[in-house]
Amino acid sequence: MQEEEVSSLMYCGAEVWAQLRERRATLANAIAAAKIETMSCERDICVTPQSVITHTASLHCTLALEVMKNRLHFEHIQSRLTNAVSQLNDCLSGENCELLVLKCEKEQSEAKVNALKVLLQDLNTKCGIFHTNDDEIIASQKPIQQIAVIDKSIETKRDELMWLIGSLSMMERKIHNAKECLLTVFNNLRKDLPAHENYINKGIQLDFPKEQISTLRQFYEERRERRRLKQDLSLDMDLSETSFSDVGNDPRYVDELKIYLNKFKLELNRKLVLER
Repeated sequence: MQEEEVSSLMYCGAEVWAQLRERRATLANAIAAAKIETMSCERDICVTPQSVITHTASLHCTLALEVMKNRLHFEHIQSRLTNAVSQLNDCLSGENCELLVLKCEKEQSEAKVNALKVLLQDLNTKCGIFHTNDDEIIASQKPIQQIAVIDKSIETKRDELMWLIGSLSMMERKIHNAKECLLTVFNNLRKDLPAHENYINKGIQLDFPKEQISTLRQFYEERRERRRLKQDLSLDMDLSETSFSDVGNDPRYVDELKIYLNKFKLELNRKLVLER
């Protein structure tokens, strides 16, 4: 079949459509048989240009026939609609026609509104024709961001631990130095040795007082004795003058009472006295 003959089929109408389909099926069977024979003989046969042109022309014929059928169908529907409208115009009055037109416009507007609502919902939810891959990208980026945050927190905790370890080691070193210093001082106090002995070679730096150890010992012993005497104070009223005049003894309760009475002024304590 030549190319001109195949191209002329689209202008022949639906009469030759059955014959065209039969010939196309015969051609397909022949090609399949040739392919099987080629596979059995183990030699390749390429598709010829004539077969490609025939297949393309048949597709063009199919499209042309479909266009013709659709055109006839549209003309038939348009004629039926025209007849129906003319009959309806004869049956209905002008007001009814206007009402029908308004209802049609209302239905059209509602359909547009519903369609816009659906599109807006699809746009907000990013689905349908507005579907994008942003959610997948964000979901794929979330683990990376979480890993970065976790790494940063781990580094922060590591720095804090290093600082705490350094602080603890410094504190332990200070405690050890203080322990060594106290042991040295107490050993020297017990043995009545000079204060600067037995710790210079250990790398311990202290700022000791310039007084002698014996003087410091006497001072702290007297202080301890005074504290012990203060704990043994009695509240018994002793009106003798010796306790107040004797400088060597510690003051008693009566001495404090005399001092309070000498400094007491009624003008300054009038409210306290009257309320009592």
